[in-house]
Amino acid sequence: MATWLRDIPFSMIYFPLYSYLTRIFCWGGSSSSNPPFWVNLVSAMSAAGFAAVAVNPMDVVKTRLQSMHYSRKYNGVVDCVRTIYKEEGLKSFYRGSTPRCFAIAPLFGIAQSVYRLGVCQSIMGIPHNPYV
Repeated sequence: MATWLRDIPFSMIYFPLYSYLTRIFCWGGSSSSNPPFWVNLVSAMSAAGFAAVAVNPMDVVKTRLQSMHYSRKYNGVVDCVRTIYKEEGLKSFYRGSTPRCFAIAPLFGIAQSVYRLGVCQSIMGIPHNPYV
């Protein structure tokens, strides 16, 4: 449940923001349906970094619930959120957001760029359609 509460909002932030940033960065005359490599990379890294920081509170909750040190302390997601807020304050929900941002941003930047370039399709022998 806690993983869903992190991953679904992440995707709801990442994909629309990636599309929006891709359109913004395509001001140089190229169409946003087949943007250059750097546009894909920068858009994906920016969107992923922002989304990672935005959902970091749920990542903290998920990690606490899955940790052996904390797992017996909490009785579910709601109790975990309440207890963390009461004992450690709002700031604790953003612990680790900078390292997470620096890990997630390049990961999604590379993955999205490789996908858009059609590298995986060419390896598997599938014709690449950059407009999909």
